[in-house]
Amino acid sequence: MTERYSDSTASDMTGRLVRRTNTSNNSIALMYDDGRLTLIRDTASKQEVRLTYGLFNGLTRPQHLDARPLIDDANGHATATLGDPHGGV
Repeated sequence: MTERYSDSTASDMTGRLVRRTNTSNNSIALMYDDGRLTLIRDTASKQEVRLTYGLFNGLTRPQHLDARPLIDDANGHATATLGDPHGGV
């Protein structure tokens, strides 16, 4: 397992995990905006989870999550085609 972290000299990205790669060379990339995790992506299949944030009682909290799964074929097996994050094809 290999992990890559952001530039630890930048004040807004100190120690943030940006990529994790296993021994089969499969990677998950993580992206941040304003210090908050906003995207988790499988770099091979392009499947992703996006997070948006909003204020709740004066605190910034996760507000919305969009997932981009792979579409299943007629036999129920995942294809290489990304689905719509809102449930359509």
